[in-house]
Amino acid sequence: VEGDVLDEKTGRRGVRALLEGGSLSGQGHYDQWMGYLSDTGLKLDEKVMADGKEHQIADYIRQIELDVPRNMEREYSWTIMALTAYHPTDYKWTASDGKEWSLAELVETELAFNIDESPCGGTHRMYGLALALNRHLAAGGKLEGVWKKCDEKIKLEIERAKASQNADGSLSAKYFREPAIAPDITEWMASSGHVFEFLAEAQNKEQLEEPWMKRAAWKLCEQFRKTKAVDVECARLFHATHGLVLYREKVFGPREYGKKT
Repeated sequence: VEGDVLDEKTGRRGVRALLEGGSLSGQGHYDQWMGYLSDTGLKLDEKVMADGKEHQIADYIRQIELDVPRNMEREYSWTIMALTAYHPTDYKWTASDGKEWSLAELVETELAFNIDESPCGGTHRMYGLALALNRHLAAGGKLEGVWKKCDEKIKLEIERAKASQNADGSLSAKYFREPAIAPDITEWMASSGHVFEFLAEAQNKEQLEEPWMKRAAWKLCEQFRKTKAVDVECARLFHATHGLVLYREKVFGPREYGKKT
């Protein structure tokens, strides 16, 4: 829907996504839709429709910035994903409360939460932090301040995921806490897929080629084979699929579609 007025002279307005957890018409978490859309390479001048009117992705991003203080749960995983796709990691802005906010502040807030008490075992927080750190380093950023804390937290959760790996190589149905399997294989795919997605983003090629990660990738593929004839809920498929795509691209390089001419 249309959001706040961004420009008094032109009447340009922001774009705000509806928050309706558990529904099929709204996002389940703050900035969830743009968090994922931003990873597709959308440009800021890309057109988007809201309330029958034409807008740009830039209007969507600016509205996200304004709405940061309205996020009562202080759940910034997807906000970080979206903003780091379009801004350097030292970016600062003025939000709707009139105060200055920064990406570093959002990262600091995310780091303060208990991972095991967070949605989906904390994997969303960890994926957002890993993506932000990778973008920070790729742009020449240094491992200091909040980014050093971020790196240390990521390394800790990688080790916890490894320690929680099941004896057969599959990742845990209890995320980072302890080894576990789930009687419902699609539920298990959801948890193992979430963890795998974080691990694929957080680690480099050499790390992903370590035996424990190869076994985790193989077991996740096996879960896909076993559920081929099952109508698996889309969210349970998404993170597992995305994790395997990230893994493949880092280990084997981007996939080429179609035949060369």
